[in-house]
Amino acid sequence: MITAEDRLKQSQQALLTLLLASVFGLMGVLIYGGQSKDWRSFFAVASTGILVGVAAFFVGALLGFLFGIPRTLQRTNPTGSTGSTNTTGSSTSPPNGGATEFQANTNLEQISDWLTKILVGVGLTQVNKILTKLSDVSGSVAAALGSESGNRSFALALIIFFLIVGFFFAYLWTRLHLAMLLTAADNAIRQLQETVEAVSLKVRDVQANALGTGKSGTNEVKKKLLEVTDGIEPGDPNDPWKGRFGGNSVNNDRELSAEVKPIDGRAGLYAIRLAVKSLHPDTNPLKGAVQFFLHPTFNDQTPVVSVGPNGIAELDLKAWGAFTVGAVADDGATKLELDLSQLPSAPADFKSR
Repeated sequence: MITAEDRLKQSQQALLTLLLASVFGLMGVLIYGGQSKDWRSFFAVASTGILVGVAAFFVGALLGFLFGIPRTLQRTNPTGSTGSTNTTGSSTSPPNGGATEFQANTNLEQISDWLTKILVGVGLTQVNKILTKLSDVSGSVAAALGSESGNRSFALALIIFFLIVGFFFAYLWTRLHLAMLLTAADNAIRQLQETVEAVSLKVRDVQANALGTGKSGTNEVKKKLLEVTDGIEPGDPNDPWKGRFGGNSVNNDRELSAEVKPIDGRAGLYAIRLAVKSLHPDTNPLKGAVQFFLHPTFNDQTPVVSVGPNGIAELDLKAWGAFTVGAVADDGATKLELDLSQLPSAPADFKSR
């Protein structure tokens, strides 16, 4: 059974063979130049033949490179699948599956595909003209090599030989090494993205842990409630902020939203991300800070969150069940309220607690 390592060795041997063939081709040029009458003629023929051979080699190599460029496999998540959820509520998707994931730039692949199809199509339809042009080129090279008989045949053989050698060398090298280099680069970028994401998730986890875990399953709440400037009396002690901020999640061109997801490995515990943003950030951006009002079972019931560079104030929490969230923005001019038990996207078990 031939292994991948055996195939790699065979491919490398093929590349070495093609290089040796190129060396023998150059030696043929030197031998042909040995027919010259003097050293001056010898160097003229040898240098011309070597340059023509190298030029033909690189032309063939360019074609081989275009034909050998590997295609990038773009992986996507199966329909309906979702990524795992971390301890702070941010969804982590598989590689190339997230909305913020970067995909490989395939412009070079598309250009390669277009050019190879064009070259094959033109080559099949214009064979006679191509042969005529090749004969003209070989005639020009023969004139540069001297006036001895047989120069035209030698020039034609020289061009075709190095074109073929260059094509196969570049094709094999591209298929063998370029794919590995591109894979290594993609893996390095993916590792960097995962590292940045891990640091970001760690920061969010620290923030959520500092706030504590709210809405205990025992429904035990603290007796002491913070005062709100509107003077509205608290209602249900298990949901004290219900109705105290106007009952609307949208007010004064501001919106309070939430995202709730279960935490892997923590049955019954959910990650919550609260966000306050402007509905028209271009004309009426959200500035300063937003104060959130949470369930009394949190260590910090009224955290203050600065508006980020994206114009959104975000807060990550962990909780066992639903409760009403209040928010005050615009230095107290805007009050928002959101009952998490009414979120359509929240898990049913979370909303029933």
